[in-house]
Amino acid sequence: MDARCSNSFAANARLLVKAVLAGMAELALCRDWRAGLLIIAGFLPFSPEACGMALLGASVATAWPFVRQSDVRLLNSGWYGANGALCGFLVEWYFADPLGAVILTVLSAWAAALILEAIVIPLGDAPLAMAPLTIPFLVMAALITVSVRPLYKVMESLAVSEPAAAVSGPEGADDWSRLGWGQFQRGEVGPSVRSFNAALTLDPAHPWALDGLGWAVYSQGRYGEAEGLFARAQAAMPGLADPLTGLGWIGLRQGRFEAAYRHFSEALARDGGSAVAGEGLGRALLASGRHRDAEMVFLGLLGSSPAALRGLADSRRMLLLNGAALTPDSREWAELIRLLGWKVAALGGLALTVLIWTPVAGMIGLSLMALGAMTGVLLAGPSSLLWFDLHLQTVAMTGLLMARPQHFRGLWSLIAVLGLAVAVWAVSHRLGIWLPLLSFNLAGMAGLLLLRRSGAGLGPIHIFSKFN
Repeated sequence: MDARCSNSFAANARLLVKAVLAGMAELALCRDWRAGLLIIAGFLPFSPEACGMALLGASVATAWPFVRQSDVRLLNSGWYGANGALCGFLVEWYFADPLGAVILTVLSAWAAALILEAIVIPLGDAPLAMAPLTIPFLVMAALITVSVRPLYKVMESLAVSEPAAAVSGPEGADDWSRLGWGQFQRGEVGPSVRSFNAALTLDPAHPWALDGLGWAVYSQGRYGEAEGLFARAQAAMPGLADPLTGLGWIGLRQGRFEAAYRHFSEALARDGGSAVAGEGLGRALLASGRHRDAEMVFLGLLGSSPAALRGLADSRRMLLLNGAALTPDSREWAELIRLLGWKVAALGGLALTVLIWTPVAGMIGLSLMALGAMTGVLLAGPSSLLWFDLHLQTVAMTGLLMARPQHFRGLWSLIAVLGLAVAVWAVSHRLGIWLPLLSFNLAGMAGLLLLRRSGAGLGPIHIFSKFN
C-alpha cells in the first residue's frame, strides 16, 4: 500500500481533519468528508455528549494510522473514524462518569483501529473496493457488553470524590441541602456535591442531603457510594420513598432485577405519583421478562414521564417478537411529538445528506425504512417508530449498502438480504443479545460474499450509478 508523504503541517492537519470527517460520513455510508459535517449537525441535537464521544472516538481511531503513516487511501476511506465513532456512541450510552467514559472511548477506539488493520492490511489493495462494514466495532461492542459490570466498578474507582466544602454561605444544613438540590436540578452536579457535603458536615444524618448526594454521585457513575448514601437516607427517615427509588436504579444498573423490583414497588407504595420509580418498575419488569406487565406500567406513565414512550416501545418490541397481540394507545402520537419535537428536522437533515451523496441507494434505503416503520406502526403502535435499531441500523443501512451499483445483485437479492437482516435482528432480541449493527453486519457480509452479480438489474440503479 502507498504511504503518504508530506512535511507540511497544514497539509497534514487538513488530511487528518478530512479523514475524521470521512469517518463520521461513513456512519451513513456516505463517501465524502463534507457529509460528515452534516451528520455531526444531525446527531448534535439528540445528545451533545454522545456526539462529543463519537468525535473523540473517530479522532483517536483515525490518528493511529495517521501517526503510523498508513496508506492515505485507507485513511481517507473513513473506516477508522466510523468504527471509532461507534465506540464513542456505545461507551456514552453505557457509562455516566465523564472521565471513565473518555478513557474507555480512547482505548476502545484504538483497539478498533488495531482490529481493522489486522483485517485489511494483509489483504493489500483488495479492501479498498469492499463495503465499509463495522466488524471492528462489533468486536469491541461484544467485549464491552460482556464486561459491563466489571467496567462499572473500574469507572467507579476512577471517579474523583468531591471534598467536603468549608461551611461558608448558608448557615444551616437545610439551607445547604436546598441549595444542593437546586444545583443538581440545574445540572450542576459538582457544585451540588459540595453543597450536600456541607449540609452533612453540619448534620451527618440529614435525610434530604444524604438522598441528594446519593443521586448526585449516582449520576457520576459512583454506584457503590450512592448505594451507601441511599441506605443512610432511608435509615434516617424510614418513610422516605426517594432513597428506595435510588436503590432500585442501582439494582437495575448492577443486574439485580428482583431487588430493583422490590425497591421500586416499595417506593411506589409510599409515593404512588413518582414517575422515576414508575419508570424503574417498568424497566425492572422488562428486564425480568414480564413484558406485558411492563407495557401496562409504561402506558400508565404516558403524559407524566418523558421516558415512558421509550419503555413502551421496548416492551412492545418484545411482545411482538413473542407473538402477543398489541393494542395501540391514542396518546402515543402526542407523546411521540413531544419527545421528538424539532429534532425531527435533524432526522430530515440526515436523510437529505444521504440523498445528496448517494441519491439512488439513499432513496431505496430510506423508502425501505419508511415502509418498515409504517408496518411497525400497524403492528405495534406509534411507539414502534422509536425502534431506531431496526429502522435505521438494520433496514436503512442494509438497503443503502446493497442498493449501491457495485453491490446490487437484483431486486430479489436485495429483498433476501434485507429479510436476513430483519431475521437476525428478531432472533438476537429473542435470545436477549443486543449488539448495535449486528444484523447489518451479518446480513451485509452474507450479501457481499455469497451473492453474485446477475445480468438482471433494477433499471434506475444502472441509469444513475454515476451519482453513487
